[in-house]
Amino acid sequence: MKGYKLPIDHLNDFNETQIYTLDEQLEFYESTLRVNSEVLKKEKYASINKSIVTMLARSFSNICDDNIKSIFSSIDGSNTDLFWKAFDKFNLEKKINESVMNTLFSLDNFILWQIIKFRQIVKSYDEIIADYMVNHPLDAAPLLIDEYLVENRLSNKKYFFPISLNKEQKHTIIDKFVESNPSNFDYLRIIAEAQSSVDLPLNAKTQIKAKHLYDESLERFFHDDSTTHSGYGVQISFENIDEDFVITNENNIEKIVYNDNWIRENLDYPTILNNFIYLFGFTNLHYICQFVAKEHLAGVFSLFGLKGKKEYKITPTSQVGMMKSKFQMHLYYRILKSLGVDFEDIIKWFFEEYLKEEFGAEGFSFSVPSKESNYLNKCKSLVTEMDGILRQYKIFCEEGVVDRELLEFSSEHIKLNALPSMAKKKYAYASDKFFQYTYILFNEESGITYIEKFKDRYDTLLNLIMSENVFKEDFRSWDQPKIQELIDNKVLIINKDGFIKPEPSRVTFLRVLYNDCVLCLNYYTGFDEVINDLYDNDLLFHEETLFTRTEQQFINYILNRSEFSNGLDLRNKYSHGSNSINDDQNYNDYIELLRIMVLIIIKINEEMLLREKEQGSITQEE
Repeated sequence: MKGYKLPIDHLNDFNETQIYTLDEQLEFYESTLRVNSEVLKKEKYASINKSIVTMLARSFSNICDDNIKSIFSSIDGSNTDLFWKAFDKFNLEKKINESVMNTLFSLDNFILWQIIKFRQIVKSYDEIIADYMVNHPLDAAPLLIDEYLVENRLSNKKYFFPISLNKEQKHTIIDKFVESNPSNFDYLRIIAEAQSSVDLPLNAKTQIKAKHLYDESLERFFHDDSTTHSGYGVQISFENIDEDFVITNENNIEKIVYNDNWIRENLDYPTILNNFIYLFGFTNLHYICQFVAKEHLAGVFSLFGLKGKKEYKITPTSQVGMMKSKFQMHLYYRILKSLGVDFEDIIKWFFEEYLKEEFGAEGFSFSVPSKESNYLNKCKSLVTEMDGILRQYKIFCEEGVVDRELLEFSSEHIKLNALPSMAKKKYAYASDKFFQYTYILFNEESGITYIEKFKDRYDTLLNLIMSENVFKEDFRSWDQPKIQELIDNKVLIINKDGFIKPEPSRVTFLRVLYNDCVLCLNYYTGFDEVINDLYDNDLLFHEETLFTRTEQQFINYILNRSEFSNGLDLRNKYSHGSNSINDDQNYNDYIELLRIMVLIIIKINEEMLLREKEQGSITQEE
């Protein structure tokens, strides 16, 4: 075998007068495929390419039913993929009998995925490939899962499956695969969380079994003394301290201690709700939720593990945020309950008293279950009331009051993206091009951070230009066009000394967009000229909704499976009686629902504040 060489160097070694083995011929053929296409247009390499293809075509023309088995069995394992590539190129399916082809499938160097990349091969040997797949589920199932269920970030490879492979056979392949308890338990998770489809129907019993095996595999993994784990986590406690809270970090574990005395001494309802913003940080000061998933912040983590095509993608950072907010909700709920404060009474007070007294918002109502209700009934009640509150809010936006007749008459399904904001141009989002600039400026993997005199000292472009005086010409030649694009769009400027520096207002907006995926323009006064310029150049667009896009996605993940295959589906679970009979699980779901309810309260309260502000502005103008 040739060992590693650059394709161009390997082609330079080719001698058309020399006799090469089939393995060597395939390796030269690979080099012609890997070298830049522009190189092959040059006379020298065009001639070499033609000679290699002619040589390989001659060798494959001599392959027939009588010798293909011995020839293929002698091919080195690293070259079998190239063998099938040449098999397809030279149309050997027209020469090789189906029964002979079937004998190749039993050879040690046969790999299923290498042939199902070729449409014509699969079409020509449809039935025997289908039969092989059914009888070799460990080989076949991952390919079906990769094609139909897994989001593939690293390639656009597509598999072609036999037309004769029917629904029942696909069921059988997946069932046998799960029964084999495969070592890659990511596949089990994908099967358990995926939604059945026409292309790959999934059996509910198989999905349940896959979930159990995945949970067991995960448990063994984290309790295996021979395995070391590095990860992220959070610990929360309430103790007697002087500060409101103290945060420390030890070995990637974020530890937060809250002032227990202060919590117990401040039990008025407004303070309790404000704590979710100012103490627990459920939202930032612009009321943007901080524990939703933000896939673009995953970095290199996004390349690891299998991700379902319709999966809600939770990064390690997002996972910590979700864990933290859930623990906060759980512990705070327990403390309040021990002090005789029922959280559902707080929710009822907010909608029925606070909104009316503070903003004159008439007609909101929220029903609470009896104090003795178990968590199953609490979940059922909360799911129903949550849906009712969102309907009431929508009617209030349209009518200025919650019209009970309209509410009782309305039965339409509430979609989160259809819930309006009462504020004009509430949320601004970056165009694809403008959002790409956030990656270039703030992401450690953008690649535009290297300057010869500083080497790799700085992890992001922004840190580099903030810390050093650099000219555009200091950047590598292939990075300079991107730097110029940032200058043209006023993200970067050239100062009077010729140095590249950030434009403060635009970079401020980009930083917020990078962290939160959205700008709430109501909180940016004095930036009208910049904002209008961004709109005029199609770098920003706006939406007027109650929830941001990432908030909508998170709530959909918790409440249903309409958008994400791994959604918790709590609304349907408790509306349709498919809930657990385990009260611990019901309590866990109840905490999830309370967390959503708190977010709804924060968002509706913000809407009332913005509405009041706009009405005040209109009055002043009049």
